Amino acid sequence: MKQVRETVARERNAQARLAAERNRLARVLNGLALLICGAWIGLLALSNAVERRMEIGAWQTLGWGFPRVSLLVGGKWCLLAFMGSAGGFVGGTIVAVSAGGPEEAAAQAGLILAGLSDVEMLGLVLAVGLGLALLGSCIPLAYLARQDPAVALQGE
Repeated sequence: MKQVRETVARERNAQARLAAERNRLARVLNGLALLICGAWIGLLALSNAVERRMEIGAWQTLGWGFPRVSLLVGGKWCLLAFMGSAGGFVGGTIVAVSAGGPEEAAAQAGLILAGLSDVEMLGLVLAVGLGLALLGSCIPLAYLARQDPAVALQGE
């Protein structure tokens, strides 16, 4: 009987270690995924700004200042981030519900966010998506701030 108790105790300890390791790896992978998404958004925003250089130069020539042009570029990325975050939330919720429910999965994984309601989670997802979009569009906006409209309209 003592041997069975020891075996059960060792198994529980092993399961606790595995759960802690899984949570640590999930935190690292989630952070890495956010970093990669932010970099990807930045590259897409930069390529969009380079492709639209002549258009943006024309707007600047017509009197649009940097704040108005940055609102045009940043607003587009915020709108895309909002739609993408909302779509990702809906898709993730559908997958979680079809896989057995988000509450059970979150409780099994021991996630910190398990106590959030759906509305709070949606707000968090939208805030993170918009934050990533704004962070990712900082480099293109800095590129646009340095751009001379005359050079952009020449096509150089």
